[in-house]
Amino acid sequence: MRMSSLAAGPAESPRPWRVPVVEAFHDVAVLATGQVPVAELLRLIGRRMCELLALHRCSVYLRREDGTFQGQVGFCAAGEVIDGRVSRLVSGTAADQFTAEILRSMSPVVLQDDPRDPRLLRRVMRIWGVRDMLGIPLVVADDVIGIVYVDNQGHHRTYTRQDIQVAQAFAGLVAPIVHLASQLARRTAHGDAVEGRLVVLSRSDAVRSAIDDAAAGVGSDAATLVRVLGSSLDRPAAHYDADLRRVEYDAPHTGPAHPSAGACRGPLATWPRAVTRRLDAGEPFVITPAGPAWPHRTMVVPLLTRGERLGYVQVCETGRPFDRVDVSALTHASATIGLASLLDRRAALGAAARLDDLMTEISRPHPDPRRLCAVADRAALDPDRRHGIVYLDRTAAGHPTDGSDGVSPAERLEALRSILSTHTGNLRSLVVVASTSLGPADVILFSVACTGADTATTQDALIRSVSGALPTLAAMLDVRFVVVSAPQPDLVDLPGAVEDARHLVEAVVAAGMPPQVLDLEGGAVLRLAHRRGALGDAIEHARRVLRPLTDYDAAHGGALVRTLDAYLDAGMSRRSAATALGVHENTVGYRLGRIRDLSTVDPDDLDDLIRARTALQLLAASPNPI
Repeated sequence: MRMSSLAAGPAESPRPWRVPVVEAFHDVAVLATGQVPVAELLRLIGRRMCELLALHRCSVYLRREDGTFQGQVGFCAAGEVIDGRVSRLVSGTAADQFTAEILRSMSPVVLQDDPRDPRLLRRVMRIWGVRDMLGIPLVVADDVIGIVYVDNQGHHRTYTRQDIQVAQAFAGLVAPIVHLASQLARRTAHGDAVEGRLVVLSRSDAVRSAIDDAAAGVGSDAATLVRVLGSSLDRPAAHYDADLRRVEYDAPHTGPAHPSAGACRGPLATWPRAVTRRLDAGEPFVITPAGPAWPHRTMVVPLLTRGERLGYVQVCETGRPFDRVDVSALTHASATIGLASLLDRRAALGAAARLDDLMTEISRPHPDPRRLCAVADRAALDPDRRHGIVYLDRTAAGHPTDGSDGVSPAERLEALRSILSTHTGNLRSLVVVASTSLGPADVILFSVACTGADTATTQDALIRSVSGALPTLAAMLDVRFVVVSAPQPDLVDLPGAVEDARHLVEAVVAAGMPPQVLDLEGGAVLRLAHRRGALGDAIEHARRVLRPLTDYDAAHGGALVRTLDAYLDAGMSRRSAATALGVHENTVGYRLGRIRDLSTVDPDDLDDLIRARTALQLLAASPNPI
């Protein structure tokens, strides 16, 4: 290839080409006053340059900060769109001697085809079908700010002195316009970028402030912070623990833009393992693509506190694409939520330890009532709910009960709670509070929101639910007998309920009864008949049955026990009982209602009245009657 610098020398006069050049410049100047995009301005310059020189193709480049020139736009007289191809090209590299000559001479340079030239430039020209090319610099203040390359698209062209004069004159006229338009575009872009950064900072600060305010609030926890994060970003958000189990999910809205189903709801383990590997390798966040299991892209950050991986937080890309606000807010929230997760875990461990202490007290045969109440207060049991026990016995299974069967007590208790929770789902007010292992048996403490009138109904429903679970309990955990107590009005009655349940199982096993679920109160006669020293045990049982009433009478100067006794003596006639007590019939009705609320005795239930009559008779025969 042969290159020749063609600086314009003295020209013949007159110059007939001056009018077309001025007209072309006028078109460019008029377009520039409209504040059009630089690319549109450059495309007009390239087109007019081709028209002035009667050529078919051109490409326009602008200088970059590193001194090379980046392709911007192209023009092809045949109508072919070449902007995309041109924008991927860079001229002025070390191997590009053609552009180097243009920069040295700051004047048009012709490149003519030469088959003997082995340089890289020949390969590029062959790809583009260039036979001869003219490079025209755009010069402003002795500085080349851009270059226009023109050729005849596959055909030879001989460039005359007049061609050079036309190209140089037109380039000299439009170069200042290109320079000013480029500077204005850069300043506008910079201003837009600054404004965009300010908007991002403002939105990021708002989200961070919302999270920080929530973290500083009383009673805030990781679940609260995840909900605040999702609401602030207006995206579904989820929290997973270190074992990839979902802990919390929150979708601020529903509808097409914010579907509440599908997004962020699958298990984290369904993600490609590469996601967690990248996070483990130290990446601050990972964006996962949408797929069959995930209808939206998701952004995931790890929860790290003091070098410990506590879990993950995930938000879903719904409504709008992810941006820097999401990245900033999520990375900031991860530290706050991680700390809250650590505090939640410590609180849970503390709560679990307090519940363990409570179960230890309940499992004692004869605990100190004051100590039991103090431990229950520390465990934060709800005083407005009644508590009962489910006693699950494995003594008749014929298998080890000391853990040598390969199942740890903790694993067995977790399985028990899971099975019972599944089968008692219809008892919406029932909550499994705690559990403990007593060697051959396990005790689960539950609570229900019920009044005295509802205790029998609640116990019957619980017995039915546990009966449905008994085959699973037997198959998985060797449970043979289950004893369910009524919800007790006072926690101090629970240790006696545990002891009575143990004695009842001993009685049914001795009697050769098949595995079943037993009503603790209904099995009192069988239990007492089985025990040695039955009278002493019977009297102690009677005291437990009537203790809520005797305690109330002692504290308030009441007559609930006398009223119950009179009601039974009168054959369950309120009027006769009122006459015997010397009070109004409504007073008897009120007292019977208090008996129902305070104890496990329902004056309208025949079985309860039989228990109460037996208890009153036993206490009347005891050395220390009521």
